[in-house]
Amino acid sequence: MRDLRPDLSLPDVADDLYFLQVRLEARVATQHLAPLAAALLAQVDTAIAEHRAHRRAIVRADAQAGSARQQLEEAVTTLGQHVLVAAGLDRDSALYRTWLPSAPSELTGGTRAELVAFVQGAEARAGASDLPQLRDQGPLLASARAGLEAASESQRQADDALRSHTTAAREPLRTAANDLRRGLFADLEKLRLAAKQPRRWTESFFRQQAKQKVAVVV
Repeated sequence: MRDLRPDLSLPDVADDLYFLQVRLEARVATQHLAPLAAALLAQVDTAIAEHRAHRRAIVRADAQAGSARQQLEEAVTTLGQHVLVAAGLDRDSALYRTWLPSAPSELTGGTRAELVAFVQGAEARAGASDLPQLRDQGPLLASARAGLEAASESQRQADDALRSHTTAAREPLRTAANDLRRGLFADLEKLRLAAKQPRRWTESFFRQQAKQKVAVVV
């Protein structure tokens, strides 16, 4: 009986434990050992569910960040429209160039940091502007920027939570599964020897790792 491979995912560990539990339950002489496998399996199943919840939180945060980014880009586009009108539709005017060093489509196509930096500057210009239609854009830009920054922080927190959970759950549970398997192997060996069964009798309670899939997640 070999230890579980270090590349096995928690779902694979759960399958191994469930196999072991069912095999133990199937024999009267070993039924008293089955709850040990069932108890650890419950812990692994809980960790898998938690992992799935963390992954969903990441997907949710990514979707919300994408929407927040889109809303900020739309606010910049709206700002560009107001600036163009204020500049008398002259994109070469000093007013237009001061507010928009590049076309809105270029400004919104940059990195998040570049977009946020531009918006912060635009907010400052809006607050100091004598033109009401431009001054009114300041709070709209600030609100959209705050939404993106909050969504980005949620992304970071979700990523950190998943990494922390993986570190805290995966290796300890794999170790616990191997410890349990070794202990049960020893118990089964005693039963085998008492019943004068062949060595393969003990081995048969453990799932063959060749049939297990290589881990890709969890």
